[in-house]
Amino acid sequence: MIICPNCHHENAAGSVFCGECGQRLPEATTANAQSNVASHEAEKTTTRGANQPQSTVVSPSRQSREAISPKQRPSGLKWVILVAVLVIVLGGGALVYRGTFSKQQQVAKITQALVDGDKATLAKSLVSDDPSLKINETTVAPLATYVKQHSSYAQDAQTDLPHNGYTSDHTLKVVTAGHQLLVVPVYKLQVTTMHPKIETNLKNADIEANGTKLSTTKYSHENYTAGPLMPGTYHFKLVGGADSASKDAVLMGKANVNQKIKLLVATKTSSQDDTSSKDEDTQTATAGPKAPSVVKKHTGNSYDHLTSPAQTAVDRISDADGVDTDDYTYTESEPHTDVYEIKLYDRDTNKLTATYRYDNVNDILAKYDQSSGKFVEVD
Repeated sequence: MIICPNCHHENAAGSVFCGECGQRLPEATTANAQSNVASHEAEKTTTRGANQPQSTVVSPSRQSREAISPKQRPSGLKWVILVAVLVIVLGGGALVYRGTFSKQQQVAKITQALVDGDKATLAKSLVSDDPSLKINETTVAPLATYVKQHSSYAQDAQTDLPHNGYTSDHTLKVVTAGHQLLVVPVYKLQVTTMHPKIETNLKNADIEANGTKLSTTKYSHENYTAGPLMPGTYHFKLVGGADSASKDAVLMGKANVNQKIKLLVATKTSSQDDTSSKDEDTQTATAGPKAPSVVKKHTGNSYDHLTSPAQTAVDRISDADGVDTDDYTYTESEPHTDVYEIKLYDRDTNKLTATYRYDNVNDILAKYDQSSGKFVEVD
């Protein structure tokens, strides 16, 4: 028999390794091994003292065996396999992220929904700079309508949003809105909300935007600030009994956040009607049959008959140069996309007084300088 010097297990003669702990056995005789074991036991007995029962001494041999047992040591091959699996998982995850959840892919999906007029996707992909605006398929309709009517805007958005993070008119901006799986950012488009200033002249009348009631007037002359509204195309209407007034407007870009909307009902007082009637009666009695009235033909249109972008341009002209919009008639044209040329004609003389160009996207107003033959920006 060969006694293991480590765990004292009795092994058959000729054994090379211990059958219990795997320790290599010394090349010695059985007598020498037993002598070594006896010496070791004598040392333990001396250490614990003569009065201590031998049975209370706990042999550390099993603890040592469990601590250093080679069965508990992971092999190098296992670590190599574990590292390889982690590399594959992380690499695959990175490819999935780049293909599905990357910023570029998420933004591209939203801009495509803009182009397609996909209201359901837009309702899930838009947030507002004003939390009080509820975003759903109904409220995103004005924006979807505008983009559908202006294909160039959609094309610009597909270029600007992925690269710049915002549209050129700053109506839409890419923002982070939470995370997926705690680590993957979710990107959405934040809209700049609109707050048009609506002027009315009818008491107890409803103010509507695209058929939705916004407010009811309390006074005969009132200025009402609407909003927050989704940017886009709107049809505003003032309805009070048999009287009404309406106006179409495009609310896009920071320049039009507080666009002025005039909903003015044409009114005539009873005293004016009576005076007019008396004057006609007097003229008929004294001068015979009434001569046909001479209607002066104006080159341009009145403010109320301009398109919404042209009215915005005239409002900017009025603010910049102190122009009274009622003193002129106007012609409008669009020499470039979203750039409107407005010509002002004196209402009394019908003469051209000035020519302006207004960049509706960047809110830039320029006036034609006849001496230089160029349009000069107006501050």
